[in-house]
Amino acid sequence: MLRSVEVDETGNVVSSSVEPQRNWTTCADDGTVHFLLTVAAPVPGQDAEGLPTPGTVIAEETLALGECVSTL
Repeated sequence: MLRSVEVDETGNVVSSSVEPQRNWTTCADDGTVHFLLTVAAPVPGQDAEGLPTPGTVIAEETLALGECVSTL
């Protein structure tokens, strides 16, 4: 989930939102890594007005062998 907070010049919170997301990372036998990030359904009780449609692709990328570096 992405939590967004907007703060004014005096440090007061002007707005905040929770933007549910789902992500998938798939490692193929050839060493490529496919990453997909989509909008998830709103959390129970959340006002969905203004949120993108669930399933909307936010980011998608395929990395070739050697392009993905693990930080583990």
